[in-house]
Amino acid sequence: MASPLTPWTPGFEPKREHKFLLFLQNIPVYFITDVTVPKMTIGGETKHNFLSHTFKFPGKLTWGDCTFTMTDPIDFNAADLFIKHIRGAGYVFPSTFNIDDPASPNYYLKTIKKNFTGDSNRIQGMKITVIDSNGAPVEEWALKNSFIKDVDFGNYKYETEALKNVKVIVVSDWVDYQSFRSSSGVLTNTAVGG
Repeated sequence: MASPLTPWTPGFEPKREHKFLLFLQNIPVYFITDVTVPKMTIGGETKHNFLSHTFKFPGKLTWGDCTFTMTDPIDFNAADLFIKHIRGAGYVFPSTFNIDDPASPNYYLKTIKKNFTGDSNRIQGMKITVIDSNGAPVEEWALKNSFIKDVDFGNYKYETEALKNVKVIVVSDWVDYQSFRSSSGVLTNTAVGG
């Protein structure tokens, strides 16, 4: 039986919370300060009774939300990027209703879409890449069929000089996981799809 790696083995390196890159369309990775990997939840058990026995089976698997925080610089203006994303997804602000506008008939009847194309879609191809001390990828979490659920534009207050942040919650149908190393430490490329 092979012995597991011990912490004093020269090749041993744990994953570190600060060693990640979050890729969002047209948003530099260095503006992201934290991200949560969506958690897997297997729904309540289904029971089958037979005589004096109860057998349990797992329910459906669902993926949790992904929350990330990014700084909101003046020149890049993250708040403006996410407002444009929501508009691109189909939201029409009531102050812009114009029934008589022949250029866009019935545009005021639009609703928000889950998936859309265009430069304003910030979460298209969203993925979290974990890296090692040399910057090489260790694993990757790719969110599929995602949409923005919540955008918190933060606070302004006189008592602090902290950086202004924007917190975003993203919902996805599933997450594809890809490992670039096996559990034995050997380089590999294993993908597990949902």
